[in-house]
Amino acid sequence: MPEASTAEADTMKINWALTAFDITKTDGQTFRALVKGRDLWALQNLIAAGANGCTPIDHPGPRWSAYVKNLRDAGFEIDTITETHKGEFPGHHARYVLRSSVKCAFDSMQMEGAA
Repeated sequence: MPEASTAEADTMKINWALTAFDITKTDGQTFRALVKGRDLWALQNLIAAGANGCTPIDHPGPRWSAYVKNLRDAGFEIDTITETHKGEFPGHHARYVLRSSVKCAFDSMQMEGAA
């Protein structure tokens, strides 16, 4: 695997850097939370997915449940919906849906969960 250039490595670091978000919970309570790394990756996926939410099947990631727990511990409201699936390996999986309204604290662009 080729090594990333210094500029590419710096860009990757910026994308995973500590980021502040202003959160409004469904009860109207507001606060600021700091998110980074894979938790930030998961939050960005939840924001982009909106009311449809994310599953580890359609948004592969090694530890979705851990990322969701960390985000919940930070105060984000995230529902877990258990869904069944069929096929060669039937079973169930989680669908995670962001319910809090989320806005990047240093960005004028509003990013909404499914609330």
